[in-house]
Amino acid sequence: MTVLALNSFLRSCSPSILFLSETGLNERNNRRILSSLNFRHFDFIAANGRSGGIALLWQDNVDLFVLSKSQDLFHCNIGSILNISNWNIMCVYGPPYHPHKYAFWSRTSTLIAFIDVPWCMIGDLNVLMHSSEKHGGSPDTDISCNEFRNFLRDRDVIDLGFVGPAFTWSNNAVQSGLTFERIDRAICNSRWKPLFPDATVLHLPRIQNLICWEKVYCNRVRNLFGMQREKLIVKKKLVDLQATAHLADIREEEKAICQKIASMEMRDMMYWQQRNKSKWVPTIEKNTQILRISVLHRRSKNKIFTLQTDEGDWISDFYKIRENLINHFQKMFSKDTNVVKKMGSLKAPGPDGYPALF
Repeated sequence: MTVLALNSFLRSCSPSILFLSETGLNERNNRRILSSLNFRHFDFIAANGRSGGIALLWQDNVDLFVLSKSQDLFHCNIGSILNISNWNIMCVYGPPYHPHKYAFWSRTSTLIAFIDVPWCMIGDLNVLMHSSEKHGGSPDTDISCNEFRNFLRDRDVIDLGFVGPAFTWSNNAVQSGLTFERIDRAICNSRWKPLFPDATVLHLPRIQNLICWEKVYCNRVRNLFGMQREKLIVKKKLVDLQATAHLADIREEEKAICQKIASMEMRDMMYWQQRNKSKWVPTIEKNTQILRISVLHRRSKNKIFTLQTDEGDWISDFYKIRENLINHFQKMFSKDTNVVKKMGSLKAPGPDGYPALF
């Protein structure tokens, strides 16, 4: 379901750059899944077993060049455009274990010391800046906090803050106490902020095993209709609920909303599969823009402008074509009762809204 939720997110905002951390994917699965996400370019570091793994995807409208990469960091240059000079972006998946944090932030601090252009860092940094960024669990966060605070002080770093739920990670404990932390963030230096004064970090809802999406976005509004609008309302309800997760036990209500969102995603996928009329879409990972393009292509290709009747006459009037087709298929169905058995089990639904399988 992760890929399905990711595709839904991509359709809602069409980002130019996407960074994924803790993918848990080997090289083969990286190429298979990343190539299905409709980005023109991507790069990745495969996971070590089932832990770690990062991926970076971008479109042609961004002049992005990967300067270096490691198990926990992509360092890239963004070319100048219009009146904005070139700048660097670092996409980070910070070490989750304390023994590795000091070396990582020491190495990162040295890297930034040699960057002479505006820069921004985003990702799952796996560190806390203040004790207020954690609720529940062990109160001992001094090691993590001190390392990161020293980095912020030494390198003139600005935390971009956030809008939305205060915490981006939860241990989802069932029997023991819940723990919430803000470990995802975006930071920059003082030269980057004036280039993008309206840049904002938005904490989106945690859905199933998606920990959190963070998006640095500009003012961009899209009209959403039908199922998309319904999903937007439900996700807004999830955001509001998760904003109070540290005040009350919301696990049951949160689970119910996530299941409803997953059901909507599956319904959306089945709709486009039925509209596509193809049998080459074996998994939910193919529920991408390719399906929508094929639907539009099939619609234009299958549109009937003229029709030859059984008598050999050609007709072009819409109502006459419709009447002729109805008469033709009524005769065909009355002669062959096995037609229904030949239909695809999940293809076009009948008047009751259900496909032939039901």
